[in-house]
Amino acid sequence: MFFVIPIPRIRIRQAAPVLAPPPAQFALHPTTQGGETGLFMDHRIGFSHALPGWPQATQAPQGPGEPPADAMVQFWDFPMWIRYHAVQMSGPAPSAMHVAMDYATRYATPRTREAVQPKEAPADKLATWFVDAACTASYKLVLPDPMGATDEDLTVLVRHGSILVLTRRHSGGAEDWVRHAAFRAAVDATLIWDQHRYRYDAKVWPPSAFLEPMLPPVLLPGRQQAIPGIAAAMHLQPGEGQELAKVLEAMMRNDLPPWLPIPPADRDYWTRTLATVVKTPDVADMLHRGFAEVLTGHDLRGFGLMTGTALSQMAG
Repeated sequence: MFFVIPIPRIRIRQAAPVLAPPPAQFALHPTTQGGETGLFMDHRIGFSHALPGWPQATQAPQGPGEPPADAMVQFWDFPMWIRYHAVQMSGPAPSAMHVAMDYATRYATPRTREAVQPKEAPADKLATWFVDAACTASYKLVLPDPMGATDEDLTVLVRHGSILVLTRRHSGGAEDWVRHAAFRAAVDATLIWDQHRYRYDAKVWPPSAFLEPMLPPVLLPGRQQAIPGIAAAMHLQPGEGQELAKVLEAMMRNDLPPWLPIPPADRDYWTRTLATVVKTPDVADMLHRGFAEVLTGHDLRGFGLMTGTALSQMAG
């Protein structure tokens, strides 16, 4: 009914490997205790990227068929690799967005058997990233890369005649989608390309009533302990469980940055949707009271994880 695999609260990580440092013009500064979040910086162009998940910056491996990359970030126990490459525009163009779209198409087409259709980034993203234009594309690689990645997410940024190419490589359907969704929502909102703003004290995870400040999403002890009681109280009518599961998954896949308060329109949407799919009075009231504690994007994913895990236990 609901296919979230609960993530244990205590996880044993292998020791982080010792990596070759990135080239001197790049830096990765931990911004949280223990280095769960770090700020990756390219001092050449005034770019930074706040990254959760115990990031480690290193040199990008080169090899046959590998596009050029200036530096790479990988993560302690998460199969994700981000590559960065900056180039200058080769000549005049009709617009900055034309440059971004054309570069993305030419970059991605040789790397996949799929038809590549880059999407223009919306205006709010351009303002957040301080760029003139940007586009994104996602596709499967023709063959797994040397690190085992099968999928690539491409972002092309254009600013003042320069192009910055970011690629996120990962293992596609083989990975934990819960963690991937939380990662994507965070890192899609933390790109800053501005010489005057790129150095800052990056914090990704806000205080939460549901989740630990870390990747992957891990419920607080009290929320873990509450799951059996929530599962026992879910006396749902036929069909309600399947519809509720879809809503909870959508909450966990939403792209609201973790630190942002839930916009009033979004809060009204989720409240109405929960009331629409669950008509059983006691369960509807329990969900309403629980959702009232949701304040941020981080909370929203936590509510979805907690309630979805309880729904799975009830179904089992």
